[in-house]
Amino acid sequence: MENGIESFIIEDAARKKLMDQKQIFGSNVVEMLAEIITNSDDSYSRLEENGDDSVKKIDIYFDRRKTEFTIVDFAEGMGNQDLVDIFKKYAEDTSNTNTKNKVRGMFGRGATDVLIESSLEGKENFLISFKEDEATKLVFYFDKETGNRRFTREPLNVEESKEIREYYNLRQNGTIVKFGTDRRVPKDIINNITDYYMLRFIFDNENRIVSFIDLNENTTTVLKNDMSYFDYCDVLVEESFDVKYKTNKLKANLKIVYNPDKIQGHNILVFDEKKAVYDDSWFGREKEAGVDKIEGRLEIIGLTQFAKDLMEEGETIITPTRDGFRTGHDFYKDLRNKIDRYIIAACSMVSQTQEKSKAGMKDKKEWRNFFKDINKYFKQELEVETDGGGGESSKEPPKEGLKFARNSILVKLDKHYLIKLFVNAELIVPGSLIQIENNGEYVTIGQNQMIFTGTTDEEVPYVLVDLFGEKKTPSQQFVVARCGSYESTLYYDVDTEAVHIPSYGFDFYPNEMHKKPEVMREATMYVDTNKFSLGSEIKIENNNADLVIDDEKIIVTNDYLITENIAKINLNISGGILGKTYIISAEINARKVDFKIIVQEKEDESNNKSGIINDIIPKESPVNYVQSYYDNDRNIVIVSNNITNKQLIPHWLESRDLSTLSEKYAFYSIVADELSRIMIKEKRRKDKIAAISDPDELFNILSEEKNIMYKKLLHSFEEKQ
Repeated sequence: MENGIESFIIEDAARKKLMDQKQIFGSNVVEMLAEIITNSDDSYSRLEENGDDSVKKIDIYFDRRKTEFTIVDFAEGMGNQDLVDIFKKYAEDTSNTNTKNKVRGMFGRGATDVLIESSLEGKENFLISFKEDEATKLVFYFDKETGNRRFTREPLNVEESKEIREYYNLRQNGTIVKFGTDRRVPKDIINNITDYYMLRFIFDNENRIVSFIDLNENTTTVLKNDMSYFDYCDVLVEESFDVKYKTNKLKANLKIVYNPDKIQGHNILVFDEKKAVYDDSWFGREKEAGVDKIEGRLEIIGLTQFAKDLMEEGETIITPTRDGFRTGHDFYKDLRNKIDRYIIAACSMVSQTQEKSKAGMKDKKEWRNFFKDINKYFKQELEVETDGGGGESSKEPPKEGLKFARNSILVKLDKHYLIKLFVNAELIVPGSLIQIENNGEYVTIGQNQMIFTGTTDEEVPYVLVDLFGEKKTPSQQFVVARCGSYESTLYYDVDTEAVHIPSYGFDFYPNEMHKKPEVMREATMYVDTNKFSLGSEIKIENNNADLVIDDEKIIVTNDYLITENIAKINLNISGGILGKTYIISAEINARKVDFKIIVQEKEDESNNKSGIINDIIPKESPVNYVQSYYDNDRNIVIVSNNITNKQLIPHWLESRDLSTLSEKYAFYSIVADELSRIMIKEKRRKDKIAAISDPDELFNILSEEKNIMYKKLLHSFEEKQ
């Protein structure tokens, strides 16, 4: 008391604390699971930041009769004192969030709330963590009389630790969290978990194996969510913008696609650059006509660190239940204002997209699925890195008889890599057997043995060696090519990211862009420093007065190197007049390459198609002696005035229906025939196969490819009926 003035602390009544606690998770039991699963994933992410790239497990045990869940990870674990430091203060940032660690759980509440909730409902709860030689058990309680939360800590003895480790197959560091709930558990709990918005990226991560173990049914299901479908949908909006709050400015990348087959509840998924998910919302446009056929993804760079910094100042942009943004916050308001016009624009495009799709087969769900599958197949087949040592032919036959185009390469995991093996035809005669020996399990060789034919269009003949990345290498490995006493060694690494090999040592990749007049975009140049040494000068030629390029000259330095010998250089391009197409050039030591810029209000139709095949449509053609062709909009066109087509598929030409078996198989044959021609053309264009001059050889290759395509059509439609 001072000068007769008394001060009192206002305390929340126990009843209010109880009500607040019960409102945290609402009615969705999956939210509770998500808190624990994301904690486990965060722990694994910290291990990966320190170089551990092994596949990581998370096991979920479910007892439906007791409505209890147990989540087990095999990650860092927490020591005796660590646990107290982490859980003793509610809502403290205990996640080690920093620029190095990929973590979501920075609010210091998730696991505590889940376990307290379990205690409130009279269910068993505990957290057991193993860290080196320590084994510690925490049990959480909520005192209904006082409204206080507390936990007990108990070190486990050797026998208890051994029994728990054996039951959960936990032979290393790790954490076990068990909780129960009175909430209704959905009958299809697996799909509810797999598609929960905060967990989708985890289940899409090829480095995670999350198993759902049903103790009552005695079944185990691996939870997966393939998010790659998004990349095969037609793009309606693709924009970048800044979101501002006070002195902060965060870059946001938005992509909205047309997906009439989308799963209900897929809205605009909001996440940061480390795949930490914050929201899945239409930002107030839930009732806009067309949102049921579109979905989006919004990446906001630096969002996690920004949210943490605000927390330090006593502010939060996340709701108390952590299921989205606080809609009254100025950050959210600026974000909503920026994104609103793009949502409206995407919805307005839906009717146009639907109208276009009615021309062919894209209005049929089963065919849309086929297009996605076949485009994945094309992508897989064509994403083969073909390496000729900077793209150049060898000028001189190798004195050592055999010589790989490079001494070392980087192979992308689960991808093919073709590299030239040059052969001295004066030392190795045609008909000789070349063997490829592999010293490890990290790549498979397409052909371990091949006959040297001696025929090639190049000055020095070569054979192509196909390496497929099976698993990441812990250190550099090698393969050896041998022919008699001649040999050549190729060193390789396998990783998740491979590097573009520039044609002839220098190129733009890709070599064109579509841009809006007001948007700055980057063109990317790649330089092979084995061909053009460090210190070489790149001259940029721009004869377009209304197109602005930052640099006229660029010196290739160590700063641009992304591997030992490949440099990557970005060129900023802005300006341009709507409707015009521009060409700029870059030259290095007499090697000159062009880059095309098409200035449009939005990307054109062909640029918005994410795959090789967009649709199958009927159309008349003056060249009516061909059955089909591939047009500039990436459609397979079935020529409707072709006499053979009129006889074989009359109903399809009239109404897009395949009414009889004979018509169906005839249609499959026409489509497979065109798909095979497209594949061979694309492989040749990308230098995946050599030019074919022998008609019989070309016929055989096309027949083999057509057979593959025909089987894919049968698999997609016949086996699913």
